[in-house]
Amino acid sequence: MSILRIPQQLPTDQQEWEQFSRALNKLIKQDRPEHYRILSTMARATDQRILPLVNASNKLSTQSVQPVTAVDAGSNASINIASHTVQFGFGPVSYNSGSITGLAYSTLYYVYVDDPEYAGGAVVYLSTTNANLVTAGNGRYYAGKVTTPAAAGGPTDGGWGGGGGGGGSQIP
Repeated sequence: MSILRIPQQLPTDQQEWEQFSRALNKLIKQDRPEHYRILSTMARATDQRILPLVNASNKLSTQSVQPVTAVDAGSNASINIASHTVQFGFGPVSYNSGSITGLAYSTLYYVYVDDPEYAGGAVVYLSTTNANLVTAGNGRYYAGKVTTPAAAGGPTDGGWGGGGGGGGSQIP
């Protein structure tokens, strides 16, 4: 049994990616090739778990519910994330509920999780006002977006995260 060691610096050009893919394919074939084989002639992975999560969760998945809402918490706003399941090609991944506190009123936030292993469960939900940060790292799952209410305002519903087919929302 071999241990796959990922280089500290990712490949930067096509030739380096091809060399990395060949080495990865050789090692992974020794362990459950039906899940992790790379078809080099077709440039396709046989299972989406080999792809970075930020690609898979925004293009090839759906959410069981729209999990993101926002409320006036008194002196600031909070975002609540309901427990939900994301359906990927390889199967479902369940995420626990959570919240993000101390946020500004009347502000659009994008909610995401760093989950490179598709583990789900108890995660730390993060928010940003910069949509580009949602895709700025591999292993990020985009949960959705929501505009926080005005001070003394009622709760607001968010927009879908996940991907196409289930009412998914494009990140502008």
